[in-house]
Amino acid sequence: MDRNNLREWRLRKGVTLKQLAQRTGYKYSYLVHLEKGLSKGTPNTWIRLARELQIPMDDLFCETSGIYEIRLENKKRLG
Repeated sequence: MDRNNLREWRLRKGVTLKQLAQRTGYKYSYLVHLEKGLSKGTPNTWIRLARELQIPMDDLFCETSGIYEIRLENKKRLG
């Protein structure tokens, strides 16, 4: 999980690192390391961050451009 979209989603939501740290209880420096891919984080960490940003967790690890069209297309194929 070296590549993630945490920074992109955080900025889209208008949340600073300091605010995200306060809301999640994680240290500012830990969040910086997560954004830069220097720390991997646990599944629970990513779940907590996704919940705070109000996005599906996989959006933190997928290409964000066109993601909704891809999901819609896959749903149509599956049924």
